[in-house]
Amino acid sequence: HKEAISKKTMMSPPPPGQVDGDDDAHNMSSTTPLRPSPPSPSPNTEETEGAHASPAPHPQPDPLIPGGTALIPGTTPSLTLARSLPLPPDALTTISPMDLFVSQVSTFSSEARVDAMRRLSVVAAAMGPDATLSTLLPYLATNVAMNDDEEDEVLLLLADQLGNLVPGLIPGDRALPVLPLLERIASVEETVVRDRAVESICKIVPVLGGAVGGGGGAA
Repeated sequence: HKEAISKKTMMSPPPPGQVDGDDDAHNMSSTTPLRPSPPSPSPNTEETEGAHASPAPHPQPDPLIPGGTALIPGTTPSLTLARSLPLPPDALTTISPMDLFVSQVSTFSSEARVDAMRRLSVVAAAMGPDATLSTLLPYLATNVAMNDDEEDEVLLLLADQLGNLVPGLIPGDRALPVLPLLERIASVEETVVRDRAVESICKIVPVLGGAVGGGGGAA
């Protein structure tokens, strides 16, 4: 009887949770997957590019300055300006702002005329309020504003620049001569040009002061 019990005990499976040491190690090694090692952090591309990026160039000053000369010594005129003017390169450093402006506006290059009109307020500041009223505005009235064949882009820039002259450069009581030019531009067919001229007129009229009443300051 004891021998039968002993054989039965040997043949019965072990209780749950008890596994032979060798079998346990074998099962763990065959069923447990290997964890991949975390990837190494890659360098920040934006920071790397920013470290080697070249610094932004400093803005170049406008070559037109007050004082009788058109260009700051040591500066180079734009290619548009240089190609459009029938002048030797040395003349660009000594020519007056008004003569430089007239030479550029008188060319047949649309690009050069647009470039000149963008610089109108700079030319006026270099000439001063008196010369602007006596010389620059009459030239613009005759050769640009009253020209029926003038390009819309040039007229648009002129309307915008004239609005910027008052009252920063031309005092309100002397700004009356600016209005006829803007009124002429406001009569063209292009809607965008007309609207810009009207905007400039609306900026100037409130600061005219006594000039509207016939004061002598509008001469």
